[in-house]
Amino acid sequence: MTTDAQYIAAYDAYPLLKLVQSPVDQIASSGEEVEFRVAVSGGQAPLQYQWYVIPAEQMGSAEPNGTAIAGATSDVLRITAGDSVNGNRYYCVVKDQVGQQVVSDAALFTLSIAIPVTGDGFPMAVYLALTALSAAALLLLVKRRSA
Repeated sequence: MTTDAQYIAAYDAYPLLKLVQSPVDQIASSGEEVEFRVAVSGGQAPLQYQWYVIPAEQMGSAEPNGTAIAGATSDVLRITAGDSVNGNRYYCVVKDQVGQQVVSDAALFTLSIAIPVTGDGFPMAVYLALTALSAAALLLLVKRRSA
């Protein structure tokens, strides 16, 4: 005599953790604060965020390794622009309570270099280039007249 056993599967369905927005590239002058943001939807709360930095020296590496940034555990990463962060890339790993994980794209930080200006607001580099060209033209003219 055989009897069939009835099997019941019980499971919890969790909302899928999805990446909605990766951080975007930032450009800023030295001393300014910039923000990188990541946005996700779904997942099982609480969510855990961890930001990573890929140093500029690793740019172009086949498999760059990111280093976790101590204390950078929210959806926003704030950094102060300076030479030490120029060319670095930043990304975020977000995990939920049941082990789902998403990784954002990496965003590039570029340090903007201010171009000195003359007193009237004219760019200094252009002023110096025009002055050098004028001096060269004057020397050429003087040389031709003396020949």
